[in-house]
Amino acid sequence: MIPYIRMLARYMELKLKAWKPLAAFYNVTLRCNLRCSFCSVWRQSACREANYEEATRIVKNVGDAGIPSLGFSGGEPLLRLDIVKLAYEAKNYGMLTSINTNGTLVNEGNAQKLSKVFDYIIISIDDIGILHDKVRGVDGAYDKALKAITILKRHGATVGVNTVVTRDNIWRIIELWNNISDKVDFLTIQPVNPPQIIDAKLAYRLAEELHEFKKRTDTPVPLPKSYIDGMVSYMSGNIHKVCDAGRLYISIQPDGAVIPCSTRDDVILGNLIKERLEMIIDRERSMIMRIAEHCDGCWLTCTTGISLTFREPTEIIRSYWRMKSKIRTTTF
Repeated sequence: MIPYIRMLARYMELKLKAWKPLAAFYNVTLRCNLRCSFCSVWRQSACREANYEEATRIVKNVGDAGIPSLGFSGGEPLLRLDIVKLAYEAKNYGMLTSINTNGTLVNEGNAQKLSKVFDYIIISIDDIGILHDKVRGVDGAYDKALKAITILKRHGATVGVNTVVTRDNIWRIIELWNNISDKVDFLTIQPVNPPQIIDAKLAYRLAEELHEFKKRTDTPVPLPKSYIDGMVSYMSGNIHKVCDAGRLYISIQPDGAVIPCSTRDDVILGNLIKERLEMIIDRERSMIMRIAEHCDGCWLTCTTGISLTFREPTEIIRSYWRMKSKIRTTTF
């Protein structure tokens, strides 16, 4: 319960207008073993990665700043062989830990350790069968992702699936979720960034289907109604910007560089190998505000999703309570 108490305490501080992020996202590597058609991160894999000592310093820096939640991402974070050790460092600070992975590197050899050290494991699945493989650029990615879910659940992990919506898969989202909802503990969704313009009627239909899915299934979708409704405008080319970069969330690059959020890697605020995070945020607060003001906006779960959840926490609390209840029922 301690991480959730820390999360609540930080939430109250933020309500009092403090600049103390709820979450940090550490992109531990830009390397990836897949070649997703809608992603350019794997093309930037030459970015220098902090070594283990430096990466540990980064994690401790986040912990010293009192941030209650640390998400590990990439690239494909499981390509870092020290990822479990880094997550344990975060757990030692009482942080909630999560990891976003494509699932293809999960196996019987690492599943138990991953299940123990990560509070939430999020696996990316965007389509059904070979259609997912086509999007991900590697044959067998879909079957490996499903196998990863099975292995992780057997070791007691809390596992969710995140789906990225594109104009190609928008027709099959609900079919996909119906196929996997009984295998996972939660489901999340976000439109591809930058947006692909999708017919407003299609986008609206997806939103209606998602609301109906939330009502008729036991699998939680921990996203506010306003987030799902806002996807319609975003995918139709009308972005209603909701941004709290640097205040509610912060991102960290493989070399320790601090950026306002995961979409703004063009702006370096400082480096956690050399500086304290609190000092960076205090020093660059005016710059962060200017960036947020002039940014075109996005609609990602790690940015807008957090912002809208901060404004409407009750619905998400219910979703997480349902998730935990489902996990207890399944386990015991």
